[in-house]
Amino acid sequence: MRDRETTERQGSGAQAPMLDPERDKCVLVIAEGLAPGLAANAAAVLATSVAARFAGVVGPDVLDAAGGAHPGITRHALPVLRSARAALPVLRDSALARGLFVATFTATAQRSRHYDDYELRMAGAAPGELDYLGLALAGGRVEVAALADGLRLL
Repeated sequence: MRDRETTERQGSGAQAPMLDPERDKCVLVIAEGLAPGLAANAAAVLATSVAARFAGVVGPDVLDAAGGAHPGITRHALPVLRSARAALPVLRDSALARGLFVATFTATAQRSRHYDDYELRMAGAAPGELDYLGLALAGGRVEVAALADGLRLL
């Protein structure tokens, strides 16, 4: 995600990269075989991570014809794909090697009941012990598409 346009996050002073819908792509990849609720939870958590990391992912609030307000939703297509669970670590490593943003959702995260618990469990987990349940990949359209090629919709 080098040389990516950035914008200041509201109130934080931190710079957040932008995803350009014309040149960038984001996909969620969820492990096959998860129960529907667990798959939905993994996708929701990963989408939240993407929205928190990149400025402008969520559009402004909109009004309906009666003037009722509706909070903004994603400005980007966000396909939710499936992959063999065993393939997720390789997919993660390939994405990182291409300089893509990768968010992970692990069985450790699924078992954790609050963030402090998650931090403690992750601090004690060796990288080879992590059981990936899902990934979010974001960055250059060509690079993301090459990795997602052949993956089917969840």
